[in-house]
Amino acid sequence: MINQEHIKQDLRYIGEILKSGDSLSVKNPEVGFISVDKGNVGKSGNGLQHIIEQRFEKDGKSIDEISAVLALVMNATEDGKVSRNVEIFQGEKDIGTFDIEKNGIISFVSKTRDGKDEKFVITGFDDFSKKDEAGAAIEAVIANNSYAPEFVIVKEQVVATLASAYILHLDELKRNLEKNDSKKVNQELKKIEPYKKSEELKDFFEKSKNQTSAHNPLTDYTVLDVDGMSVECKTGLISGMKNAVRHVMQLQNEVERLTEENERLKKQSKIHSKNHSHSNGWER
Repeated sequence: MINQEHIKQDLRYIGEILKSGDSLSVKNPEVGFISVDKGNVGKSGNGLQHIIEQRFEKDGKSIDEISAVLALVMNATEDGKVSRNVEIFQGEKDIGTFDIEKNGIISFVSKTRDGKDEKFVITGFDDFSKKDEAGAAIEAVIANNSYAPEFVIVKEQVVATLASAYILHLDELKRNLEKNDSKKVNQELKKIEPYKKSEELKDFFEKSKNQTSAHNPLTDYTVLDVDGMSVECKTGLISGMKNAVRHVMQLQNEVERLTEENERLKKQSKIHSKNHSHSNGWER
């Protein structure tokens, strides 16, 4: 049974963590204090932002579903039971992890941070063996909180995090294009695809245009934290995402041009090699 009052409180905590960047320490009855951090997106991602990015890219979850998962991960971290204890020893220190489960949702917790005895949430996800229970819990959170201000704030932060992840992928794509690394270019293009196809993200941006507040990050000047770097969006996340989409299209055109050029050079090289072998009286 889900305590919806506890979920509302957890949504408030999550909104505050994502907006302020301040961590929150919660006490689990089995393992003690655990830090819940804003974290970051990208290769070394962890914390709430990592959960947002991974559940969108890997699971294809909606903004509402991701917001509900965040609340349930927080709830599991506080009140869940250890379903798996992985012990990895460096000398006498256990640097392993805990799976803490509740309502079919796993909070994946590290036992140490940078060699120190500090537990923190790395990520969170549906328990593969309890998919139905997790799905029902996610639906229940959405049904009971979809119009609650705490839930709306978390949804806005989810969108802002996805915008940060998208921009990070664009930067990676550009770097790999400059290196002419076609394998990594294709990997980044695959990661970008869900962002481009998401009608929900587009709809969320459009609906947010009409919101009136002292400061709306979706339409007003805002700064994103992208992998430790500050990125300015002078006219908000909506125009920032549109510019990012244009940039992706330009990069994709450049990928196609470079691929064609690469094929042309390969053919030229083969012809040159063949002619050279004939002139020397041998052929491979």
